[in-house]
Amino acid sequence: MSVSAVRIADVDGIPVNLSAKAGAPLLILTRMASKDMGVWDTIWDTLARHFSVANFDLRNLPGAKKINESPGEGFRDLARTCAEVATGLGHPTFHIFGWNGGTQIAMRCAVDFADRVESCLLVDPFFELPDMRRVWKAVEHKNALFENPDRSLYAYYWVMAGFSDGFLDSNFDVVDQMVADRLRGDAFIHVDADRFIRWVKALRTNWISDEEFGAIRARTLILATELDRWSAGPSIAMAREVQSRIAESRLEVIRGVGGHFLIEYPGRFLTSVEPFLKQASKAP
Repeated sequence: MSVSAVRIADVDGIPVNLSAKAGAPLLILTRMASKDMGVWDTIWDTLARHFSVANFDLRNLPGAKKINESPGEGFRDLARTCAEVATGLGHPTFHIFGWNGGTQIAMRCAVDFADRVESCLLVDPFFELPDMRRVWKAVEHKNALFENPDRSLYAYYWVMAGFSDGFLDSNFDVVDQMVADRLRGDAFIHVDADRFIRWVKALRTNWISDEEFGAIRARTLILATELDRWSAGPSIAMAREVQSRIAESRLEVIRGVGGHFLIEYPGRFLTSVEPFLKQASKAP
């Protein structure tokens, strides 16, 4: 993220990282662990060529606190917060970009604010598959790691799972830094294991009906990375299920990489999405 181009805007008490571009439409970036996690850094400046770019931390908002007990309601509340932030920034319409867990919120925005969301970019969306046995068994593996008092073990496996073998062999210092950032800046990594497993299961459960998906009017691009090292998703199969339910959508599979390809191969990411974003940013 180019620090010189970003300011903190206060929207009803929510600190929003904002790169404002005069006359440009608004693009809101959503992921659950939004603060100081590094995922957006390699692509922020390019996104800011076409949009006013905004991102804010979702974890401590009321909607996030509901997800453990009432996930569908929690995701709906977080989507409403995105729309309220857009209004507070002076944008009656906006574009939404969800990564990983943030895709639940982006999709909910596209459903609940169909008249306001101009385009939707989903990278590695979660979705409940017809047969989830493989996924739930892999979630048990994730939980076993998380039950270890040394949460760095889980953090390392979470980070490593998102990169290719070649990247891990030559850039392990990046892994070390991402783990340190997550242990320091993401309170979620320190919650109790029961809350963790409820959260993981909520991300992999459908909270949007097929009828609701049919209401999405936003042009939608879905990117799915090939490597699902956890076997717990997000996966190509999940992305295909989402794509089949959104009329104005296109799916592109990114081969040979995992979920952190925004960091590993930002050039490949931008090659895939920039034509879509250019067209979206110029649409009336």
